[in-house]
Amino acid sequence: MAGTYPVGVTTGATVSLGTYDAIIGNSGNDVLTFGTDGGTVSISLLETVIGNIGTDFITLTAGSTLQVSLLETLVGSNTTDVVSIGTSGTTMLVSLLETITGGVGTDVITVGTSGATMLVSLLETVTGGVGTDVITLATGGSTVTVGAIETLTGTTA
Repeated sequence: MAGTYPVGVTTGATVSLGTYDAIIGNSGNDVLTFGTDGGTVSISLLETVIGNIGTDFITLTAGSTLQVSLLETLVGSNTTDVVSIGTSGTTMLVSLLETITGGVGTDVITVGTSGATMLVSLLETVTGGVGTDVITLATGGSTVTVGAIETLTGTTA
């Protein structure tokens, strides 16, 4: 069933996935949940993406404001991507994201090899990649463990 399939409703949908190459949401609140085998998919216009026990690799194809849970890899688009992590905590490889906000659980983020300029908050660990990583901590105060970050900027609490 590989291919590109738009979610066929305008009021929002909750979809569980098998094998697809791309998923395109619509104007409603769209929730995507992966099956247990994991998946690699490009998405746009979705509001929530939930991984499962398999390895889940997501590529955003357009600027997104998105809540994610249980994903292993998330690659942003070439426009502004704002990501919030759900309440379960996550360990995730990210790249090309502009803003990422952690959830209630322990969130461990590793930046991909292309380098990043990113605003972060509520993350417990941020590790840079091979490229130049510029991380700004959002307001409100943060306790975060960092490594391999070239520039780290705090803000006032």
